[in-house]
Amino acid sequence: MKASILGSSSRGNAILLSSGDSNLLLDSGLNMRKTIINLDMLGTSLDSIDAVLITHCHMDHVRSLPQTGVGKEVISTPGTLHVLKEQFGSVGTKRTSLDYNQKGTVGPFTVKPFPISHDCMGQPCGFVVDDGNDRIAVAMDLGVVTEEVARNLKGCTGLVLESNHDAGMLFNSKRPPWLVNRILGPKGHLSNTECAEALEKVLDGTTDWVVLSHLSQECNNPEKAIEESKNTAMDRGAELIVAHPTLPTRVKEGVKNEKLGQGKEGSPEAVSHMR
Repeated sequence: MKASILGSSSRGNAILLSSGDSNLLLDSGLNMRKTIINLDMLGTSLDSIDAVLITHCHMDHVRSLPQTGVGKEVISTPGTLHVLKEQFGSVGTKRTSLDYNQKGTVGPFTVKPFPISHDCMGQPCGFVVDDGNDRIAVAMDLGVVTEEVARNLKGCTGLVLESNHDAGMLFNSKRPPWLVNRILGPKGHLSNTECAEALEKVLDGTTDWVVLSHLSQECNNPEKAIEESKNTAMDRGAELIVAHPTLPTRVKEGVKNEKLGQGKEGSPEAVSHMR
């Protein structure tokens, strides 16, 4: 299975998962123009998308869903689908509701939502996606890594995990106290340190790569995110990648990615923002 991050930041998130001729769009938080451009950079288009998976209903994950979901199957938890209907009216030609830990199938993919802790309406979730050869887990926008989250991350071929902020930069930012407290809370966002602690728990030598995602552009930078997690990733044999906020970041299939700092920034092949 191939994984490509179309873009990931507090402003928008979307992931393309591909197996053979089948494709899933996991979250649809980039604007429509950017979604089309970035899919084209990866050599594909919306017409090739078989289904759209939604983790939760915040706009940086569903901004373009009313457009990307046209003619598609939209898959999420019951609570999130209910909220999306209230937000947008009807989304998707077919809506598939999966309870936490219930499995569904789309072509070669088996998909399973698992519960995460985040402050949004509905039932926020992460996803485990398996095509029979590889298993990828995605957990963005979560305040804590519970034991259940850790179980779903462990043993996967690849992980897309939030590394949202550096605590020092957050405290020194111009953000109001209520927002700082929200971000730091149990239903907020993972810090670089919390991400590294999670990797310490779940990496067991079976995971080939980890994409650090949803970096705050105001309260984090790639160097700080890498510094926190690199030792654990290297010790456990996992390649560490930072998702570009607005350009595609492709995880190569079957081979290790370029070494840290050697990717050409902005290229779909690049390990982005690692210099």
